[in-house]
Amino acid sequence: RFVVETTGEAASLQLVPDREALSNDGRDAMPVTVQAIDAQGRVVPTAQPLAIFKASGSGRIAAIAPASSRRMRASRSSIFLTSG
Repeated sequence: RFVVETTGEAASLQLVPDREALSNDGRDAMPVTVQAIDAQGRVVPTAQPLAIFKASGSGRIAAIAPASSRRMRASRSSIFLTSG
């Protein structure tokens, strides 16, 4: 059975890492998907929230896709984190 649901307005952002940890070798990188979700946890494909990214600790942000700065304005984007 196929179900189609209409999402509500974006309520929060969800970060979904590609895996659980980075190797602390200074060369490892990991994509993290950032997506806007509604109050029921459904991805809101039409949302365009403004998100500003900042890394702390020994990791750093290597890239953000599709945006070209440390800001995102899309329902789904990826940030790429590198180890320290």
